[in-house]
Amino acid sequence: MTDISQKTDEEAWEAIRHESLDELAQEIGRMCLYWSELEMEVSLALDQLSAVQDRVVRNVFVGAIDFRAKLHALLPIAFDKRINDLWYDNIEALVNHIDNDLRPERNRIIHDSWIEMPGRDEPHRMRIFGKVVKPQSRTRELRLADFRPFMPKDVGLLYVRMIRARANLSRMMFEHQAGYNQK
Repeated sequence: MTDISQKTDEEAWEAIRHESLDELAQEIGRMCLYWSELEMEVSLALDQLSAVQDRVVRNVFVGAIDFRAKLHALLPIAFDKRINDLWYDNIEALVNHIDNDLRPERNRIIHDSWIEMPGRDEPHRMRIFGKVVKPQSRTRELRLADFRPFMPKDVGLLYVRMIRARANLSRMMFEHQAGYNQK
């Protein structure tokens, strides 16, 4: 990493932004943008399904809870407002995919450390922890870190799945609006 201790903020920014992690940083930035769109889609789904008529109360409610709580709240509300069982099953599968697949992987990308290894082209993602695991049924071992190569394309593939999840939720909410109006 470039020594920026004697540079102005602008000089430091210029020096840092041209380092070899630029492509990865750009992909992580895109991922953050697409994640915020997915979060907004979940908020809009809660807004659409809620029975609260007062916009101020609805906005305060939706704005005050974190994303995971929104996902957990969406399921019982969607069940109550379901247009049919298949529609609810699809919402449930999508919410579980967002919560159990996309969210943890996004969190790892955001919160893990990124390291450039001398002599290797790809950056590595590293997380330090302590965990007893069973690699085979009768053996245990202690794991203290997760260290793996991770390319910008890997981040891109994750945000493609985020874009698809957002589009699916949007489509399901459109179906809900159309189906609910026919009742």
